[in-house]
Amino acid sequence: MRDVLIVDDEPMIREGLKTLIDWEAYGYRVVGLARNGRDGYEKFQQLKPDLIIADIKMPEMDGITLLETLRDEARNTRFILLSGYADFNYARRAISCGAEAYLLKPIDEDELIEKLIAIQSSYNTSVHQPRRSSSWKELFQHILDENGTEAMSIFEQKGIWQGPSRLLVVKPGRHLQHWQQRIDELIHRTESVIFFPIKDLFIFILPVSSHAATFLKQLDESLPYHVAASAVLHKIQDSLLQWKDIQQVLSTSFYIPEKTVLQQPFDREDVLIKEWHPDVYRDRLFFALEASSSEAAYAILDEVIKEWTARKWPEQEVKKEAASLCNQVMNKLAAVHPKKQSLLLKTGLKTTELYEASSMEAMGESCNSFLTAVLDIMDDGTPDSVMNKMVDLIRTRYNENLRLETLAGIFNYNSAYLGKLFKSHTGEYFNTYVDKVRTEKAKEMLNKGFKVYEVAEKVGYANVDYFHRKFKKHAGVSPTTFKNKLNQ
Repeated sequence: MRDVLIVDDEPMIREGLKTLIDWEAYGYRVVGLARNGRDGYEKFQQLKPDLIIADIKMPEMDGITLLETLRDEARNTRFILLSGYADFNYARRAISCGAEAYLLKPIDEDELIEKLIAIQSSYNTSVHQPRRSSSWKELFQHILDENGTEAMSIFEQKGIWQGPSRLLVVKPGRHLQHWQQRIDELIHRTESVIFFPIKDLFIFILPVSSHAATFLKQLDESLPYHVAASAVLHKIQDSLLQWKDIQQVLSTSFYIPEKTVLQQPFDREDVLIKEWHPDVYRDRLFFALEASSSEAAYAILDEVIKEWTARKWPEQEVKKEAASLCNQVMNKLAAVHPKKQSLLLKTGLKTTELYEASSMEAMGESCNSFLTAVLDIMDDGTPDSVMNKMVDLIRTRYNENLRLETLAGIFNYNSAYLGKLFKSHTGEYFNTYVDKVRTEKAKEMLNKGFKVYEVAEKVGYANVDYFHRKFKKHAGVSPTTFKNKLNQ
């Protein structure tokens, strides 16, 4: 357990930090609180803490002066400095004095935990590496904050640069705790490698002689991840552009197969993307599932995944789109098949599994599993000839925008050939059959007292005049005349 001393002139901050997180869960315990730098110095002499978290601006003695005063006699004590001001000069002084981190108030709980994990991990490495790892981390943090160029002079002066190196950036999938354990073991065996986390990325600085793929093989093969490797960094300035380039390519890593080592220079292709119509895919997938056509359902899903991959939406956005598509289709099926409703809703999409997917490939497998489960429910052993399925679809979904071309795609037939098969089976052309079914349903609704314009919409005609013409053609009278005869 690592001992922590908190130094701040504001009582609320001192007490708040003490209770902000579960310190013991991360291997720490708060052993003392101090009201300023001078009080902190005295508490250090008594407690000899492993970590001091101190405010920069305090009366009597500020945080940086405390760090400078203790640096020689507290070589094994780490420092995190706090400030209420986003001032790079403060950060530069803190880094140059050897602070592990510089955090802004109010303290972000996740950011503090990230720093604590990194410091705890560094205790397992060599004596010199923690300082180097911390300095590298601060450099990259300042690059993120657009202060990288100014920060580089500090790191060059401190002798951080050790010659040609290679930057390896890993974006882990799930099981972060397991990742941390494996990295701790690996770094402990490999002192020449520098490691530090930034946000959701794990950064490794490798000697130029190390090969990225060989290094990664030492990690657990069961862990999902995406990784990008830089070209050789001949000087520290090279890290500025290469780090930004790697960040950009990893921002779309969800669409790249896991464990592919992306090497600079990265390939970037311009893809012509057509307009996105989610309702079209929803309807096609609905018809395919209702017809129990597994071939069509899986083909439509593959088409959708290719669309998403081409667009490269942010990961959470594409997951939300996938969940929406699957849930809309399932809810629509449940609404029109009340006897199967409970089974459909119970099976449903495993949303947690979908959102935990670390790649498009994994998310696609989750969607495929959903389709398989729904197909098992929809295929209840009834005659499975294409013609019977088409007739069933028309008689149950007459109010939808039914088109022969759409059904041809679902059943994997040429539309002209499917039309001939349908006429041979029913004795009617496809559109004529649909109109006759709609006319039958319209008669039933008019008989129940619905108004003509209401019936037109309910049976699938957006235009009332068009409905009049079709009804008169197949019923022999207009819908108004038919309704009046009923009332006589």
